[in-house]
Formats: sequence, structure tokens, C-alpha cells
Amino acid sequence: MINAIVKGSELTLEIESLAFGGKGVARKNNFVVFVNNTLPGQKVRVMVYKKHRGYAEARPLEILRDSPHVVDSLCGHFPICGGCSTQNLDYKEQVNQKKKQVEDLYIRQAGIDDFSVNKVIVANIITVIKWSFHLVIAVGYLMEKKKSQNLILHSDYIFLAVMIKF
Repeated sequence: MINAIVKGSELTLEIESLAFGGKGVARKNNFVVFVNNTLPGQKVRVMVYKKHRGYAEARPLEILRDSPHVVDSLCGHFPICGGCSTQNLDYKEQVNQKKKQVEDLYIRQAGIDDFSVNKVIVANIITVIKWSFHLVIAVGYLMEKKKSQNLILHSDYIFLAVMIKF
């Protein structure tokens, strides 16, 4: 069967997981679709804005069912800033998604079929400290966008630094 997904297609998808970088991962007839600003467990109506040979990229048009892991973000700039892609995802689920990403990396990229992460050491972060780091990420992101500084701060690197530090 020829894949009927083309640029401009509207699809209804279930977000299965998060890809590295925070985009939601869904499949339509075994064809992978990366969806901006979505969370695992959401059912969404999307529009495909870019079609590649092995995958597509889409943006959400409507959330039909929310994720059971959604939480309120503490930052008022979260929806528009773009510095924190998963601030509205429960912290335990963020850690679970990172674990899946590491396992997927070793299985798919390194070819180690039986790889699994046995234990994750979760950061014990006080809420104020946790959100302070998110604020640093957002400020760094905005500074880079305005070209006022050459430093690029990325949430995945800060997240890992926090986990190592504590």
C-alpha cells in the first residue's frame, strides 16, 4: 500500500512517546509522524507541514483527548517561549520518556537488541530550584534567538546537568 500522507494532510493520531528534543511520536499505518507541542497519551488532530522519505512532521490543530500525565506549567511564558518543551508533562513521566529515549538509542543506533536501563537515579529537586533551571533555559533560548549572545542553552543538557549535580 502506498503511503497517502502528504504535505497538508490532516490526520488524527495517538501520541505514543517523545522523541529526543521533545516532539511527540505517532504512527499512521506504521509511518512515523513527529508532532510539535504534544505529550504521550494525547489524541490529536494534526496537519502535516513537512513530508520526508521515512517520516513526516506535523503541528497540532486540536487536542481531542488530553494526556493523563499533563500538569499545569508554572511559567506564564511556557506556551509561547519554546524554551521548555515538556514543562506541562508530569516529572515522573519526563524521566520515563528520557529512559525510553536512551533505550531506543542503544537498540536502534548501536544495535544492542537486549539493552535496557535497569535503574534511573531521579533528581531530588525542590520545586523552586527545578523551575529556576527552566527559567534559565528560557532566558538562554530567547537570548540566542535575538543573537545577543552566542551561548545556546538546551533543556536536555540542563536537565542532565541537574541530574548529575544532585
